[in-house]
Order: sequence, then structure tokens, then C-alpha cells
Amino acid sequence: MAKNIKVLCVLSTKHEQIMHIKDAFLGKNIDVEIFIADEFSLAVNYWSKKIDRLLLGTLSKKNRRCLEKKFINFVRIFKPDKILYINTPLSLDVIKEAGKYSFNYFWFVDPLHDLPKEIEQKPNVVATYDIDSFYKYHKVEMVDKFVPLGYNVFYKPTAIQRQENVYDIVFVGSPYKKRLKLLEKIAEQAYKKGWRMKVCGPFWQFPYFWKKYLLKYKYPYLARTIDNGVFSSEQLCRLYNSAKICLNIHNDDMSSLNPRTYDILATKSFMLTDERAFYDGMEPGREFVTYTDDMDLMEKISECLGDDELREKCASQGYAYVVTRRSVFTGVCEVLGLD
Repeated sequence: MAKNIKVLCVLSTKHEQIMHIKDAFLGKNIDVEIFIADEFSLAVNYWSKKIDRLLLGTLSKKNRRCLEKKFINFVRIFKPDKILYINTPLSLDVIKEAGKYSFNYFWFVDPLHDLPKEIEQKPNVVATYDIDSFYKYHKVEMVDKFVPLGYNVFYKPTAIQRQENVYDIVFVGSPYKKRLKLLEKIAEQAYKKGWRMKVCGPFWQFPYFWKKYLLKYKYPYLARTIDNGVFSSEQLCRLYNSAKICLNIHNDDMSSLNPRTYDILATKSFMLTDERAFYDGMEPGREFVTYTDDMDLMEKISECLGDDELREKCASQGYAYVVTRRSVFTGVCEVLGLD
């Protein structure tokens, strides 16, 4: 590992809560600092956003100017050797300005994140976990490296006592129409067959409390299983460890395995997921099990729930594959070219 390297990571609060970059580099020979660059809509409350709309964006523009000025001052003081941007949380003008003091690297942990056209001028290094989807969405060939968003330091199965058989099926994720319909089908089957199912995620927020009742009306079986909210890495680690099956449902726009894959496998838990085009060197049936459609999913759930040996074997092999290869630490080092 290179010594005396100073790295500045620029990302949103959301992504730092997911990645825990600062924690990943504790005890390493790299000086890492975090700069939080939240968009206005993420940094303020519901009413502030409403007022900003009435003022035609006056508050958000002022917030952006203050944030970017603070960032450039931070760069001048810290004097990093490398700056790693997670997606593009700042304007291109400011990123170019920072490039006068350091080398810029981009890691698109969300390949569908909006990409300013000016970035096509090609910064030092661009990486993402889904190159195919990145190209389809942006129509530019500029990705240098395939780097999955790996598990963070809190996903340590040795630190969490496993709670076998608490749940038969666990799903964690955000809601969208197709996913909700599929989860409703599974929840209905779970109700009829006595499967213990738990679904966690931000399904509704306080300002939009009425969505809770709409969801209960449209998806009555699913509503019985939902634990609404945003959960910490430690909470999710315990949740995965307590399930026979950790269900992973990808966005249709993605070709590769999503970041949640590595979270599940790093906790030495069994994953059942939809088929992908790319598996990062892993194979269905070895590190995890895949399904093709809704009917196949129902059959696979029944089969896997009844096959303890299969689940344990896949969980062990999945863990063995990702634990040394796909942590946030190894990902950052790969993007930045650190040995």
C-alpha cells in the first residue's frame, strides 16, 4: 500500500452511510477525508423545498454556491493527491477547478446517475459497477474500470451471532411498481403457506403518510410484511443473518449484479436473485441461486426453503468469493490505482 497518500472522497450523506469510506481506511497508510456534497433536496426538510419552489430556486442556488465555495477552500487546505467523486455531486466547473490542485477520479456507484455532457472530456479515471447500463443510458464510452460497489466494514458475519430461522424470506429495497407487484405475489404465497416474510425499506415518508394507506389498499398481503424506514448497516447485517432466503430484485435497467449482492454475500447469507447478464466471476448455483420469471421464483423459493444444504453451501461459497475481493476498501483502491 502506498504511503503518505492523501485522498479526498466527495459524496452524498446517503452514499457515505452506505459505504462508510472513512471507517474502511482506519489503520491504513492513507489519509482519507470525506466531503459531504448533498443536493439541496436532500439537505433540507419538506417545507424548505416548498419555499424554494415559491422563490424560483433562490434557496437552492444559494446553497449550491456556498457548498462549492466551501469545497474549493477544503481542497486548497487539505491538498489531496487524489479526489474521488461518487457520482457527480458537484458542478463540472467546480470539479475542473479542483482538478488544478489534484487528480480527479469518478466512481459511478449509480450508473444511471445524471451525467453532465462536459464530463465527456474524460477525467483521469471513470469506474462503475455496470458498464453496459452506463453506456446504454449515457451513450458515451468513457468507463475505464469495472468496479462493483462492495460491502462496507460493518458487514462482518463473525461479529454478528446468526439467528437461524427467524425469517424464511427477507427483502430490502426501495419500492417501484414492478417490484411491488412481485413482492405482493410472494407475500400472498407466504401468507397461504405460512412462510415468515419481512420486507424492509423506505416505502413511505411522514410528509406523504397517505402513501401508507394507499399501499395497504393496493398491496394488502405485502403491507403485512413491511418494516418501513431506513436501516443501518448493522441492522441489515443482523436481518440478512436471520433469514433462510435473502431475496434480491434488480432494476430492469441493470445488467450486472447490484451493490446489495455483496452486502448479502459478505454476511455469509443465502441469496436468491433474478438472472443477470454479468455475474462478476460468480456462477448461479454456486455462490447464489437465480430465477427467470415470477413462476420460477415461486418454485425456487419452495425448493430453497426445503434444501438446507444448498443454502449453506451457496452462502459459504459466496462469502469466500467476495470477502477478500469486493469490500469498499478494495473498490476505492482499485479506482484510485492504489496498490
